[in-house]
Amino acid sequence: MVAGTLTLALRALLVDARDIKSHLFRAALPALFLLTIGILQWNDRLTTAPGLQLFGWLATYNYIFLTMAGATFFATAIAEEYEERTLGLLVIAGMNRPSILSGKWLPRMWTAVLLLLVQLPFTLMCVTLGGVRWVQIIAIFVALVAHLFMVGALGLLCSVLCRTSSQAASVATVVLVLLHAGFYLSMRSAVTFPVWYEFLAYFRLTNILSSSFSESPVSLHVIVNLTIGVLLLALAWALFDPSRETDVQTRRASFRRLLGMTRASQSGRAWSSAPLVWQGFTQVAGGWRAIFARCLIHTAGPIVLYYSIFKSGLSATFGGFVEQLGVAMLVWSIWGIAIEGAILGSQSFRSELKEQTWGTLCQLPRTVGSIAHARLAGMLIAMLPVLICLLMGAVFSVGEWSRNLSDDTFWVLSTLAVGLIIWGWYLSAFFSMTVDWAAWPIAILFTAMTLGIYVALTFMLAPSPSLWGKSVVTVNGFLAMGLAGILHWWIGRMLVRRAAD
Repeated sequence: MVAGTLTLALRALLVDARDIKSHLFRAALPALFLLTIGILQWNDRLTTAPGLQLFGWLATYNYIFLTMAGATFFATAIAEEYEERTLGLLVIAGMNRPSILSGKWLPRMWTAVLLLLVQLPFTLMCVTLGGVRWVQIIAIFVALVAHLFMVGALGLLCSVLCRTSSQAASVATVVLVLLHAGFYLSMRSAVTFPVWYEFLAYFRLTNILSSSFSESPVSLHVIVNLTIGVLLLALAWALFDPSRETDVQTRRASFRRLLGMTRASQSGRAWSSAPLVWQGFTQVAGGWRAIFARCLIHTAGPIVLYYSIFKSGLSATFGGFVEQLGVAMLVWSIWGIAIEGAILGSQSFRSELKEQTWGTLCQLPRTVGSIAHARLAGMLIAMLPVLICLLMGAVFSVGEWSRNLSDDTFWVLSTLAVGLIIWGWYLSAFFSMTVDWAAWPIAILFTAMTLGIYVALTFMLAPSPSLWGKSVVTVNGFLAMGLAGILHWWIGRMLVRRAAD
């Protein structure tokens, strides 16, 4: 077991050391922190306890990055072996279940710990600026390591249960989002759940950053997170069986044949007038079953959002029930378009490029661009439910947003939102072709970081809502669209090059 673990861990560390993407990912956090320092100093915000303020921002960035790592980096540990069908080779080489799990998980854990270690110089700077004590620093890093252990174990469990990296990342992301959404809803409701205060690291970080903190670094939150992480790792170990990978696939195929669920019965006959559109709709977007599932999601989502927002004191801001429901549908559909487009973008060409069938598909008597656009058109059909939700929300809340048509701020923010959504779609497609991790969560995180940088730079350049500030926001929106155009050209070049391989 030890020899197998060391072999896999050494190979993973060597690959990570030679991969420029890993170093860029680790460099992104210090770069974001340096930008934060510049923005705070520009606006004269570092006046009272500057070290504590900066360390609070650093802890927040760490929490976001580590949480996203659990949904992306750790969620591909075993799923990538399922996709490449190399688990059987590992078994033949003498690897058993514990050695495979530990050899794939421990290097990722060490890489995430390096993300924390690279920030030691900034931590020392915070101590030098004053306002933060060493007991707070130690408590913050202990809480973050415990949180990393829990989300890393969750990512490994999702990787064991799912057969593709995209599925594993999606499940892990949904679980983490529901976890934080449950915290949000419990905070806004009349009934609070004390378990959230010991389960989420957010409360622990907030408590540590208070000036009166004098507790031990090893708190109940740390013990709970470590315990849950151990339970998740034990569950992943119990459910993982690499020798039965082929048997599982064979049993699934036999069960589908027994029920008559062949590919033809599931997807129907291809559309004779647009076979590539049919392929993108059925094999990438999920077909009519996925349309039905999306209809259920985009029906229940706005209702939940309505009760979580307008039943907690904000209902007086808008009109009656119909207008409030329309606003909830608009908010839900805008986020849904951004996230669903990113998910579909990450699946657009990944399977063909990974299975090396893109070159075969491009042998059709059509150009590479027409093939790609036809597939994307089929995938866009799957977004009809969220687009209908957007249209219905606009109709229901027409009295609210129509009053803002004469306000230039409405058009400025709309331009920025459209630019960032399109930018996120193209980022997701680009990352799915260049990054081995889950593409769409990384694209959404990168887009959110871009939005934060845009907003921060806007307030730094023009703190008041003047014409200059609105111009900066508008330029940022068009800049995002221009960057999306550059990615469109770049992705096209990559597809043409891959077709020739």
